Amino acid sequence: MQEEQNYNAFQELNIFENTEINKVCDALFTKVKQLTNEDLSICGSMAKVFDGTLPEDYQPKDLDLVISKWGFRLLTSNLEELEGVLMIEKLPGRIILYLKAYLCIEIWMESSKFNFTPKFYK
Repeated sequence: MQEEQNYNAFQELNIFENTEINKVCDALFTKVKQLTNEDLSICGSMAKVFDGTLPEDYQPKDLDLVISKWGFRLLTSNLEELEGVLMIEKLPGRIILYLKAYLCIEIWMESSKFNFTPKFYK
């Protein structure tokens, strides 16, 4: 039997100044792991902040995440609601979560047209 894993890294590390955004991100990462047994990868501007390409005080308008094609299909049919999310929009190749905190989370289906090389940060 697989032990249920709850993510709380966003809240522990206070990634966003807004605590509600951190809670939603932790809940989303936990939900995705439960549904797909996969981890989401951060990409886009927030990945550039973590990489040092953009300054730490950069204010993102969204958080871009990537998941495998298989994981994306599972999410599309099973992600119906999440606390702190006003609306979920499902598009071909992308799921957009509109948060109460004026930020969007975009989950992209992994594709060969993206130059995706995972990096791990400590």
